[in-house]
Amino acid sequence: MKPRIQCSFTGEASVTDATTTMRGRVAAVSAALCRTLRATPAVGGFTLPEVTIAVAVCMVGMVGVLSLLPNALHSSRSAMDHTISARIAEEEFTYYRAAAS
Repeated sequence: MKPRIQCSFTGEASVTDATTTMRGRVAAVSAALCRTLRATPAVGGFTLPEVTIAVAVCMVGMVGVLSLLPNALHSSRSAMDHTISARIAEEEFTYYRAAAS
């Protein structure tokens, strides 16, 4: 049977289902491991306020970009209309120059 190691909050470890000679070694190693794991700071993610602020900043940025979209579409349509009208005028001038000569 494999030994079962349980860590306690005090940094001690208890070993069950191990032989008598292995029990001391496993207990010493597991106790050191438990102390090491408890001594290392918890590696956590982001806190709720950090995530909330990050989402708010992203939303403000996206609203800003999306508010520019109608202006960009209007400018694009206006530029396309000017281009078309310029081409029509150029064709008309070309036609009248050809007719005058």
